Amino acid sequence: MNAHPSDSAGRGKALYVIAGLAGLIALTMSFAPVWDNVRQGLNDFPAFYVAPRMLATGDLYHPAAFLAKEKEVVGRTNKSIVFIRFPYVAVLLAPLSRLPFSVAYAVWQALSLAALGVFAWLWPARRPIACVICCWYPPVAANFSNAQDVAFLLLWLALAVWLADRDREFGAGLVLSLCAAKPHLFLFLPVVIIGRRMWKVSAGLAAGSAILLAVSFLAAGTGWPAEFLQAIRDPVVHPGIGKVSLVGFAGGIVQGPALGILVGVLILFLGTIVYRIARRRSFAMALAVGVAAGPVVAFHVYIQDYLLALPLVLILAGKAVERRPTVTVPSAHNISQHPGSHVLDR
Repeated sequence: MNAHPSDSAGRGKALYVIAGLAGLIALTMSFAPVWDNVRQGLNDFPAFYVAPRMLATGDLYHPAAFLAKEKEVVGRTNKSIVFIRFPYVAVLLAPLSRLPFSVAYAVWQALSLAALGVFAWLWPARRPIACVICCWYPPVAANFSNAQDVAFLLLWLALAVWLADRDREFGAGLVLSLCAAKPHLFLFLPVVIIGRRMWKVSAGLAAGSAILLAVSFLAAGTGWPAEFLQAIRDPVVHPGIGKVSLVGFAGGIVQGPALGILVGVLILFLGTIVYRIARRRSFAMALAVGVAAGPVVAFHVYIQDYLLALPLVLILAGKAVERRPTVTVPSAHNISQHPGSHVLDR
């Protein structure tokens, strides 16, 4: 007796749900040793929470003053948890900073989860598979356990593709400018745009970047670029970088000009691949490859930053499912109608 199609569909959905829940349990267990810190928001979130309060004092990138305010507001400090984003990010976080710390932390994590959900919904991939992969992908756990902002970058990427597919390329560029929150991870974004000849996206990206820079200068004054560069040069903000960053690892083995040459060759190699894919494939595919390549050549990279490879993973997983061969089993009715059809030709 043949199963009804709705029964098969129901079983398929149940399997997706079970697989997703199993992944969530596995990811949750992965940060069980630091669960108390995660629950209390004693991760990277204090940097985001304190930053808006430091804009008015002019000490946004001054470690001693920042840590003193962190101690006052949070009750604890971590010398590596300081603000290393452009000032406009602190401006955007100002409403969150006005809330009590615990409430702000809950809102931040909820917004991050919503961003990941919208990304999975909008990104051109099979949604059930996308949801299951999100539940199993280790950088997802790192993003939430560290209270990082990489999920928002995924949201901007999905929105950009969604807008570009609807011939709103200037708007797509505006949205992509928000990826300036972590500019070092998007080295190959211009390569994608040039390879695709998407000049309206380029114009939108330039306009959005100009607006964000203007906001940064208005909020933090003219001296912030030098202070920002000094802050990111401090080894304290890169703890354990050699364990998770390819460039950081290479820097522990090769120094001086040799390291620069090695990184330059890697950038040229990956840039060529990104450009060739941009010329031949869709914008979504080119963008996915470009952002996945970014963390490979960046120095300040941690596990959550490899979340940017998720768009490419989802596309490749969808294509693998599409190529999977299907086997059709003939029903008894068809065999009776064609009695010789089940005999192999000789």
